[in-house]
Amino acid sequence: MILNILHWDRQLKLLQTGYLVGFYFYKSLMYLPIRSKVNYILLYKKYLATITYGHHALLASKRDAAILGTLLTIILALIFTGLQAFEYAQSSITIADSVFGSAFFCATGLHGWKVPLSINFNSPKKRKKILNNYKYSTNFPIKQDNLTLLNKNKEYFNINKNFLEWLAGFTDSEGNFSITLRYKNITENSLALDDSNLYSNITLTFQIGLHLDDLKALELIKKNLHCGKISISEVNNKCNFFVNDAFSLINIIVPIFNFVQLNSSKFSQFKIFEEAVKLLNNKSHLTLEGKTKMIDYKKKLNKDYKVPDYINITEPWLLGFIEGDGSFSTSGIMPRLKFENHIKELKLLQEIQKFIGYGSVIIKTRKDRGLNENPTAVLEINKIIILKIFVDKYDIKNSDLFNFYTKKYFDFKDWSIIVNLYYLGYHLLPEGKSLITKIKTRMNNYRLTTNTSLTDKEKLENLDVEKNKVFALTAPYEIKNGIRLYSGTNKWVSDNIKVIVIYNLGNDLYFDSISKCSLSLKISRSKIKDCIVKGKLYKNFAFKLNLN
Repeated sequence: MILNILHWDRQLKLLQTGYLVGFYFYKSLMYLPIRSKVNYILLYKKYLATITYGHHALLASKRDAAILGTLLTIILALIFTGLQAFEYAQSSITIADSVFGSAFFCATGLHGWKVPLSINFNSPKKRKKILNNYKYSTNFPIKQDNLTLLNKNKEYFNINKNFLEWLAGFTDSEGNFSITLRYKNITENSLALDDSNLYSNITLTFQIGLHLDDLKALELIKKNLHCGKISISEVNNKCNFFVNDAFSLINIIVPIFNFVQLNSSKFSQFKIFEEAVKLLNNKSHLTLEGKTKMIDYKKKLNKDYKVPDYINITEPWLLGFIEGDGSFSTSGIMPRLKFENHIKELKLLQEIQKFIGYGSVIIKTRKDRGLNENPTAVLEINKIIILKIFVDKYDIKNSDLFNFYTKKYFDFKDWSIIVNLYYLGYHLLPEGKSLITKIKTRMNNYRLTTNTSLTDKEKLENLDVEKNKVFALTAPYEIKNGIRLYSGTNKWVSDNIKVIVIYNLGNDLYFDSISKCSLSLKISRSKIKDCIVKGKLYKNFAFKLNLN
């Protein structure tokens, strides 16, 4: 009997996913009286229609539809339970009559008991709690390219995941989460912060502040998020996008940063901010206990610097972070990509270095120069082959994966010219060196409209003619099979290249340089170079560059 009950329960679970609907439904109705047929129809409708509708609405973040599906399921379950009780009352057999009676009442009774339990679980009060918690949960295994959200006009809208990952990277560098408490005729500095009865008003704010030249970027963020406002300070040449209304924080901002992860110390800021938003959502911030928690959250907000245990770097995230904290710059005339952040971001820069596959992270301090400043973590990437790969990857037009949204795009374009000049050896020519120097004087802060140090902007803004003349010259380096050679020779520009050796089409050997590869395999460096350039085998060895 127990096995029979378990088998029946398994059949019902299969029915919920729609597998044995036709066969089981038809077979059941053939032998049942009218009242039982009605009951089974209600049961199948409940499982296959209303609860499934509510489930899919929940996954799509459509709160009202999820509640409707659940309420309809509860109503049908109540009707089912009532009809089941009526059937028991009218039945001519009892549980003691026979094996059939025992099996019938035991099996249907256990199932009938499961229905009231599901009614209790799906009660409006508990369902509301589940739906509210869902907004802050990342436990659902959702893999989707868009996030569906609800704006203040009660309209659903979608945001592309690539843009949200870019926004997460940009927020890690330029964003901020804040809690502002206003007190009754008392300045915050003059009171004991444990006296939580004193504050009368609270404002939670998510904001991104930029130079006025990047106003269009903030307008794009505002448009895509369907919320927030933008303030402009022409005196300070600043613009600020901010969201501080409860509805948008609860339904847009918090779900976004649970859908895409922050990777810097802003992650810990957000988790504290999220708890404050929860208090605001359920009105607990108005209670004495809630006020005490809110004050504690405010104190922790700018003191807890914890990055996530798992840092999830993606291409759009990295681009967003670069637009905020990255620097397309040069050391002399040699191009480099540089990040410099507070020491608390050391782990993040190390993970970026692993993601890019090159670079060195160092800790920099200025105390030796008499300056009492916090140490910084610095990641610098200056290997020209890696920079060339980076330029080729990100210099893609009309790609959602590699979209620049700020003025740093123009710095990237100028920096890309310098990278290509250096990669082909034009920096060795007077014309190339002169062009690099001119390009440098219009990049980064020099590009700002508020910068008055440039005296000949018209001349600097028309470098295309000079650039075309330089690239029309014979390049000092030529490229063969990805290898830079001095033009007209077989001499490599640099031996500081990692090599992968493939033997018998399966066993890979890794070497930090051609010299180490030569010593290990007892093959001359010239022969290895020739094989790499021409792509041919030697003694069953295949050679290729390791660009990681």
